[in-house]
Amino acid sequence: MINSLIVFFIFTTSVEFFLLNIFSDDFNRYSQLVALVLMVFSIVFESIKSKNIDIKKLEFSKGILILLSGVLLSSISAWLFFKQPLSITLVTQRYLYFYLFYYFLHFSKFNIEILKKIILLFAFVFAVIFYYLYLTLDNSIVNTNFLVERGTVRISLPGIFFIEVALFYFLQQMIRLKKIEYLFLVVIFLLINILTGTRLIIFTVLFVIFLSLKNSFKNYSKFRTSLSVFIVITLGIIFFTIIEQVFMLLIYDVTNNTGNYAIRIESIRFYFSNLFPSIFTYILGNGLASELTNYGQEIFYYKKQYGLYQSDIGLFGEYVRFGILFIAGVVILVIKMLKNKSNDYITYSFYFIIISSVFLSNFGVLSCIPLLCSLFFIEEKINSIIVKND
Repeated sequence: MINSLIVFFIFTTSVEFFLLNIFSDDFNRYSQLVALVLMVFSIVFESIKSKNIDIKKLEFSKGILILLSGVLLSSISAWLFFKQPLSITLVTQRYLYFYLFYYFLHFSKFNIEILKKIILLFAFVFAVIFYYLYLTLDNSIVNTNFLVERGTVRISLPGIFFIEVALFYFLQQMIRLKKIEYLFLVVIFLLINILTGTRLIIFTVLFVIFLSLKNSFKNYSKFRTSLSVFIVITLGIIFFTIIEQVFMLLIYDVTNNTGNYAIRIESIRFYFSNLFPSIFTYILGNGLASELTNYGQEIFYYKKQYGLYQSDIGLFGEYVRFGILFIAGVVILVIKMLKNKSNDYITYSFYFIIISSVFLSNFGVLSCIPLLCSLFFIEEKINSIIVKND
């Protein structure tokens, strides 16, 4: 029970409870620190109580440890080359320490069914908040702004990856249990992807859905005809909605002489050409900037004045901040993700995260890290069951 409450609290802090106004920024920051203390304390306590877990043998541990090493070493770069105090950098990058959640799940021997239910609960809460905001445009309950552009209303809320996991979970449930009623939930979560107006998310989720259907229907030949016809009709309607949405996005870019990907490419070119002050920073990274320092103010200026966001260039931005070790850790994790033995919602959630990480900071954003660690943990437990059955 206690561990379940800790997991719930960690997820809550990671999504800043979807930016509801009842939680201030200071409250969210302190909550994150409390969550980290709880994780560390629990890991130490459980490791003393249960000495039969060797972190070196955990499937995703190597990648996480290398990744975290890159994060810590990059703080030295920020100190040496940008005069940003180590203490400030270590606190600023606190959200990356949430990778410890992977070890918390292992040492607490957390039940994967309970973990799955908590993830789905957060997905449903996100969906309720998102649809309410989209339909009412009432930002009095959340600390975020609405951006009306490109033919849609763009709502920025942390936690979109919970939606992807729920989408692929109910899609797989619909196919495996042969229950059409799950299609309603699939559509509910799929529409959120469309309404975000983000082409990368829209095309990635459609591609992964195609892979999921292609692979899953191989095992259900009798069920394939009736279900596939129904799905094609339903998703066909959604597809035309998507085409209209994307067409509006393209028209907006052309008529307004803008381009989302053009600015991303420009961000990559700018940061790779202008930010690295030493050959060592190409190895260690430049460190995570804090707006409390001159270094942070410089990065903030580039973002606000020119729209050059490091968070919008995915793994390129992570390399700029955390260097080669961070990217090496991500590569190791990705290889492990691609080697998973199960053909289920975890697999397709992995695919979505991997593909979209090209231009999204999936491995370096707080709202994704605990969920990512949860997927690692669930996949590892499923693999161990498969190996035992073999």
